[in-house]
Amino acid sequence: MSEAVKEIANQELIDGLLSPKGTEMYKEAAEGAEEYLRMRLYEDGFYRKILPIRTITADELTDQVDTDVPTKVVEKEPNASAAYSVPFGTMPIGAYIKGPKFRVMFDRIMSKRHRIDIDKLITYRMDIKQVMEDILLKKIQEEEDRKFLSVVTYIVTQGNSTDPATIAAAGNVNVNSWNAELEANQNITLGGATGMDRDSLKEFTKGLPTTNRSLNPSIALVNNITVRDVVGLTRDEIGGDLAEEMFKNGFSEQKIMGLDWAVTIKKKLVPTNTIYQFAEPKFTGKNYALRDTTLSTKAEDIWIEFWAWETLGGAIGNAASVAAGHFSGTYYGWDTTP
Repeated sequence: MSEAVKEIANQELIDGLLSPKGTEMYKEAAEGAEEYLRMRLYEDGFYRKILPIRTITADELTDQVDTDVPTKVVEKEPNASAAYSVPFGTMPIGAYIKGPKFRVMFDRIMSKRHRIDIDKLITYRMDIKQVMEDILLKKIQEEEDRKFLSVVTYIVTQGNSTDPATIAAAGNVNVNSWNAELEANQNITLGGATGMDRDSLKEFTKGLPTTNRSLNPSIALVNNITVRDVVGLTRDEIGGDLAEEMFKNGFSEQKIMGLDWAVTIKKKLVPTNTIYQFAEPKFTGKNYALRDTTLSTKAEDIWIEFWAWETLGGAIGNAASVAAGHFSGTYYGWDTTP
């Protein structure tokens, strides 16, 4: 887009918003791709990669007697009693079917309201509306990631404490978290003095299969610092030409040890030397959008404002679907009781 066209785009935005037809418009947020100097790296959220989002309508919601917050009730797989051997002529023992459920409550996420003087807006060569759409969309998804990781942290540390304040204060540093229901740890240290290597990565992938629900890990979540330790593994450790390829080209979208890898720059959410593992979405939880990310653009007097919002609901319905491994400190096994 030429500079003249960009200037026209900003002027047309002003003219449209100040027209008698109305001073407010809403648009589904989309990415902008204009020529301007970037100052920091933004990224799409990892939450939607781990639990893909599905848009629902109001008729799919479930009325609740204890709240007027939009809610959807989701059914869980029913429990079945174990089979057993009997003599011939024996009638079966009765067992009652229990179909557990969990509810997904919706929440609203919104950005701050950003404003600019309409006469200053026309001095910009970039299409500032598209730029703001891009940035605000990623800021919204960063908040989605934060809320998602807070739930994951609670699940994997509940063996140490069930007090939310304690868990929030401890962040991701609690280790050796035994879950009696799952008969396994969900949060352990690996690697010890040798750090990350083939053996410690192999042990890491045993986290979900070790529980009594025997799920397989599907995706690993790691930050952009720790993933460089994966890139640094040798041919003997990671196997064959893959080591050379990662040394030359860095980490790319591919499976390692049977896992898809989600790499994030959000090191405050996913600490260095920590990797999370998740089961397939059908074993993990649900992620719904009642109203997906929307950008509001409004003109008022001499100001034009931009802000974004969404209404989402998500929940992890299976504690056995998540685990965390910390590649530092003293090794502590998944199946070792504290």
